[in-house]
Amino acid sequence: TRFPRGDSTQPEKIMSRKTVHVVPASQGGHVVPASQGGWNVKSGGADRAAAHFDLKVDATERRRSISQNQRAELLIHNRNGRFAQSDSHGADPFPPKG
Repeated sequence: TRFPRGDSTQPEKIMSRKTVHVVPASQGGHVVPASQGGWNVKSGGADRAAAHFDLKVDATERRRSISQNQRAELLIHNRNGRFAQSDSHGADPFPPKG
């Protein structure tokens, strides 16, 4: 804690600067239904799946691990292909207060 010039009763908050690599949502990870059945784990913008799972929970667990490591967005789709859920893993440009 440092004190601002001329005032020794009010401590100055020192904020640390940390560079965070932000991955845009379009480049985040997706859990999508596979055409042949089961679930695919894909990276944003990729044509091919990185992995295939029979169960959605297994695909989500794998993609969540990757998204946390990459500090990226996780987008989970329903069986019909629509977004069902999304999770951000540390790359929020404006995290909520409180």
